[in-house]
Amino acid sequence: MTSPPSGFARAARSAERLHTWLLGAALPLWIDRGFDADACGFHERLDFDANPIPNIPRRLTVQARQIFVYARAIMLGWSTDSARITQAFDAMIARYHRPDGRPGFVFSVDGGGKVVDARRDLYAHSFFLLAADAYYQMTDDSQ
Repeated sequence: MTSPPSGFARAARSAERLHTWLLGAALPLWIDRGFDADACGFHERLDFDANPIPNIPRRLTVQARQIFVYARAIMLGWSTDSARITQAFDAMIARYHRPDGRPGFVFSVDGGGKVVDARRDLYAHSFFLLAADAYYQMTDDSQ
């Protein structure tokens, strides 16, 4: 009779499954179906058939999180689409930073870039900083 796998062996198999899913399913899905080429940013949500769900406000946190994830993936050699990440970063700055003339980044905009929620949220700002750091590491662009 064989003994059950050790905790380390189970964790290693789980990590490998997660890595395979990330590289084979999640990253390709969100850079393809999840990227809105018209808005140069990411859709807020996809349905179970991987179609964008329309008319949902797009939060700064989602844009920044996706930029962070793909910038890190590019640096690790897991993704190659740096052009889309540059487009998304530039669009994030253009749409969310001071669109109403007030300091800071607004919380959410619609698909066309119109402000939906003008709140300045510290949590959302921290996501911007996370994305900006990863983007800088990827590009050396100090904007």
